[in-house]
Amino acid sequence: MFSMNVKNNRYKQLSCLVFLVVAMSFSFSVMAKTDKSEQPPPFDIEKAAYPDNKKGCEMRAGMFVLFSKKYKEGKPSEGVLLLKMADPLSDKIYDRIRANGLEAESINNMKAYSKCIKSASVHKNAKKERDLTLKHTACVQLNDVILDTLDGIKRRRKPESLIAKYQNVNIDTTWTNYAIIPNTALYLIAKLYKTSQNEDYETVVQTAANMSSHCYL
Repeated sequence: MFSMNVKNNRYKQLSCLVFLVVAMSFSFSVMAKTDKSEQPPPFDIEKAAYPDNKKGCEMRAGMFVLFSKKYKEGKPSEGVLLLKMADPLSDKIYDRIRANGLEAESINNMKAYSKCIKSASVHKNAKKERDLTLKHTACVQLNDVILDTLDGIKRRRKPESLIAKYQNVNIDTTWTNYAIIPNTALYLIAKLYKTSQNEDYETVVQTAANMSSHCYL
């Protein structure tokens, strides 16, 4: 049976990638002085970690899911990326969760992912841009199905209305991690409604967040 659990090795790869990007960007920022008497400009860690393209959107959304799991497990935010200067990334995520709650911020993260992909700049590498577009076009469509399903569950709508809405919607998942799942949109709807029968809404939202990120990570 297909497992919806987020794969830990994918998050480790994501953490390493962010670590390398932050480390390299910080090194470049230190060297980038207009003259010897000036200090380098303030280092924007989020701008460095998440480039303005679809890959950056993927990294930003994926990092939230990673740290939200750490938060739920009661683990500290510090040290996950193996670079002390990268701790502000996790600290900001923890601050958002503390301020608004895990449920609300998980939904906000999914919404932000779709918005980010739709407005992202083009990757400088044409092949990577093509691959990212193929993957994230489908993942955004599935993400929107997931968000629609969460809203339906919260409003106590019957699943039949959502199934009717999406049963004829063709989402090409070939380039995603859902490539092996037929009728993926209907599968996700059914999975979330089944989860809602035995779990509280916050758990359903966490399941949805994992479903969404599994598409592209």
